[in-house]
Amino acid sequence: GLISEINLKAASMFGSEPSRLINRDFRSFIAIEMLSKVDEFLDQVFSGATTGCEIKLMPVNRKSDYVYLQGALADKMQKCLMSLIDITDRKEAEIALEESESLYHSLLKTSPDGIILVDMGGKIIEASDVAVDMLGKKDREKIDGTDIQQFIPKDSKEIFDSIYKLAQKNGIVQNLEIKLSNLDKKEFAGEISASQIKDNFGQIKAHMFVVRYISERKLFEKQLRHSERMAGIGELATGMAHE
Repeated sequence: GLISEINLKAASMFGSEPSRLINRDFRSFIAIEMLSKVDEFLDQVFSGATTGCEIKLMPVNRKSDYVYLQGALADKMQKCLMSLIDITDRKEAEIALEESESLYHSLLKTSPDGIILVDMGGKIIEASDVAVDMLGKKDREKIDGTDIQQFIPKDSKEIFDSIYKLAQKNGIVQNLEIKLSNLDKKEFAGEISASQIKDNFGQIKAHMFVVRYISERKLFEKQLRHSERMAGIGELATGMAHE
């Protein structure tokens, strides 16, 4: 596994000059968690296979690079000729995407509000358990792939269209009240926030709707207003009796 020759580009990936890397163990520049993968790669090369793998290098200036490693036998099958292609930007983008998706799915599971992902055709492509319970009484099969408009009562369609257009224009809309319905067409009061989901090229690929069930809150507000109105009538009656 000793380095016998190395060019400037590969040496720069290892954070040194070519002359200082001769007779150094190639494995010493590989991230520890990747060593078994590299050993497997070298075994395949020295068994006669032309192969490749993605690996992570040891940090240089506190930054780890990722490379695609290709190998083939050379010098009468006594040495392994390797090429290293820098794939750091792609790997970092993939890692960022995985972290973003992990965070999104964690949000789906933990949010007390319903979260619905809708494609550009208006079809539901993903919904949190809370959203499924709110719209379909836990019947996920009847929610996934359904047009979001099925859950918008006729007298709320104009409001929903306005929310959708505002999200398209401004990128985000927050806390707008709207009447919604479930699969049984039972209506309830909701509060919607909407935002854009963009692809790697900055194009809108979907919309995320956060739906909060507020029927109980609206009922409480109605009862409170009624109580305040009755209290006001009582005070007025008391004042008139004193007169």
